[in-house]
Amino acid sequence: SVTVTPGSNATFSVTGYPGIGPSITYQWQRSTDGSTWSNVAGAQTSTLTIPSVTPSDSGMQVRVLAADGYGNDDTSATATLTVSSTPTPTPGDTPSAPREPRATAGPSSATVTWAAPSSSGSFPVTTYQVRNDRDSVTCLLTVTVGTPLECTLAGLTRGLPYRFSVRALNGAGWGPWSGWTNAVTPTPPAPPITITIVGFRQGRHAVVNGSTTGLAGGQVQAMVKVTGQRNYVAGAIRPVDDEGDFRWRRSTPKRVSIYFTSGRVASNRVTIPARAPSAG
Repeated sequence: SVTVTPGSNATFSVTGYPGIGPSITYQWQRSTDGSTWSNVAGAQTSTLTIPSVTPSDSGMQVRVLAADGYGNDDTSATATLTVSSTPTPTPGDTPSAPREPRATAGPSSATVTWAAPSSSGSFPVTTYQVRNDRDSVTCLLTVTVGTPLECTLAGLTRGLPYRFSVRALNGAGWGPWSGWTNAVTPTPPAPPITITIVGFRQGRHAVVNGSTTGLAGGQVQAMVKVTGQRNYVAGAIRPVDDEGDFRWRRSTPKRVSIYFTSGRVASNRVTIPARAPSAG
């Protein structure tokens, strides 16, 4: 947000960080009520300047719609123009560097934590930025009451070591970067969870053999429907062995329809025929 005196130019700026696209395009928008927005003609760079503002411009809100070359887009937070006869404060000191940055590796990511700067400068700290020492992947944290001082950088290359540093922003600008964190190496993403089953009859028993990925050492829940039932009901919980396999068996002569779940993941459904009547 910007506060200026009447007759001054009001300048807003935005920093965009590309997703998968090679570049970012911008479109500034303005509103007088915060709900109805219109494009500002010709305002398609990262900076918007409103010349020679008047008191009637006070309260105007602006925002930016940003897009990359692959159809991904995002809208910035809203900034407000205040036109005041009171001169704006003279920019003062920026924050000192954040302290004690630490990094922890995650699946193709890393989480960085830090302590607040020893001095916030002339204004409160509003934002932190985390960078790494390999590429342009960064992370922004907007400060609110009770905000944990941590940020997760996703999309890192697993198997490569990374270090990170942090800087803080206040009304006077960005402060210096902190020192680098410990080096961490992102881990591979967790394997997808799948459940596949086959069913067959073994005399008086209905039998299911199951195989899974991502569930070794876990468990699965049977969902069963036998002849005469309208809906599936929860059955036995079966353990998954270290190879990712499990087995289910029930003594019943009836036809059985069954599938297995783990959280939101469900297997295919199989129907085991009724036991054939004995001859004679």
